[in-house]
Amino acid sequence: MSDGFPPRGEQDAAADAQPVRTSAPVKAVAVGVRAALLAGVAGLMARRPARRRADVTGALTEARFRALFEASPVGIGLSDERGVFVAVNPAMCRLFGRPAEELLGRSAAPFHHPDDRHVHAASAQLITAAEDGVGRVQKRYVRPDGTVRTAWLTLTHITGPDGRPWTLAHVQDVTERVAAEQALRES
Repeated sequence: MSDGFPPRGEQDAAADAQPVRTSAPVKAVAVGVRAALLAGVAGLMARRPARRRADVTGALTEARFRALFEASPVGIGLSDERGVFVAVNPAMCRLFGRPAEELLGRSAAPFHHPDDRHVHAASAQLITAAEDGVGRVQKRYVRPDGTVRTAWLTLTHITGPDGRPWTLAHVQDVTERVAAEQALRES
């Protein structure tokens, strides 16, 4: 199933990452997750009761997390130690104006507004310099049609499968708010 999450286990997540579905409505995603969950639960029922309960609980937790990831109205991106996307959700794809296939396996750097590229380069320092370990920054991104979107990012490091720091980004589209603030200043 193509879900945009890095694979489980010790495999190289960047090489094996699967793209998220970007065209399915949330209801269809929920139905797909439910169907996959039921199929997985049926297979788990054949195991011993204690192990079966633990496996079912784990499957429910993972399915719930995946559904939340895909349905989130806030863009979520996970980058490996090289800054390459290994997971993106549909909201991130909408902000960038690109399908997951164009984002996964690539850095966000080429999509930044030219005047904001220095901010991208300093992202790791923002995180480590932050007292709470969360970097906060506003950036602009250029979509394929040339429109510019402004986003508020919260960035933090998480431990990747090989122990190196990966970056988790929550990206909120604030284009309209920034335009309204600018209009207010100009009036």
